[in-house]
Amino acid sequence: MIITYKYYKNLKVKMFLGRRVIGEMLLIDREQPGAYISFLEIYPKHRNKGHGSIFLQEVERYLWENGCEGISLKCAVDNKNAQRFYKANGFFICALSHLGEKPYYWMAKQIN
Repeated sequence: MIITYKYYKNLKVKMFLGRRVIGEMLLIDREQPGAYISFLEIYPKHRNKGHGSIFLQEVERYLWENGCEGISLKCAVDNKNAQRFYKANGFFICALSHLGEKPYYWMAKQIN
């Protein structure tokens, strides 16, 4: 089950398994055609079980139904697990940038 909470222009989404929250996502509305994932976390004991992909698919469906055409995010260059996850879920690397000293990739995906 997915529960969304709207506050200001952002959307906080929680994923439940039964009555337990097993993951969270924060989507930022940057007044562009797409949404920006500020963070996505599946709690450690629930990782590598497919929950993250299901969570992302459900949020994409919600966004699509509400007129959103794409999603973007930043992913640290040294976070290979996150890169694999996002690539497996249809994201691609758009650019390499730096936030202070730390390099990161801009990743994006069109929703359809």
